[in-house]
Amino acid sequence: MSSVNSTSQVKESNSVQPSNAYPIVVSAQPIQPQIISAVPHPNPTRLTNNAIMAYNLAKSVKIFAMVDAFFCFIYSVYNFYYFIPFLLCLFGYYGAKNYNKNYTRIYLFYCVLNLISKIIVWSFMMYYSTTDDTNYDYAGFTFFSWISILIEMYIVRMAHKYYKALNKLTDEEVGAIKELRFRVARIIYW
Repeated sequence: MSSVNSTSQVKESNSVQPSNAYPIVVSAQPIQPQIISAVPHPNPTRLTNNAIMAYNLAKSVKIFAMVDAFFCFIYSVYNFYYFIPFLLCLFGYYGAKNYNKNYTRIYLFYCVLNLISKIIVWSFMMYYSTTDDTNYDYAGFTFFSWISILIEMYIVRMAHKYYKALNKLTDEEVGAIKELRFRVARIIYW
């Protein structure tokens, strides 16, 4: 009998007793990360179209300025006076990198003068080709001069477009562009 009693006690202890308590319902809410910075920075997601255009054009102008600086450096080995255009190209690179209007204006002025000088040199060579009886290849000179002039016109157009986009920006937008670190730039070709 005692064994039956012990089994009945075990059954009573294992059985669930009904209660009058309601079940506890817990709802999960996501925790939002709070980033606290000592230096307030503008929200890069609120960039205007002009700011994005200036950012992308700056990448293009930097590429053009560095290619131009490379050739000017090579020319400066031949003639020391080409060191001045080399410095002007570095102004263009620095102006595009730091969104500086003055350095960009200097580079744009250099590009315009470079374009005008190429046209003047070509014009004088064509004028003297009619009076000169030497065996100089004026057709080859004309071909490569016009390719150089067209490339320079393209660079002037891009630098001018960048300068106009830079002038439209406010100081806050320039600061927001400078804070961008991991944005994929779209190089503007036209």
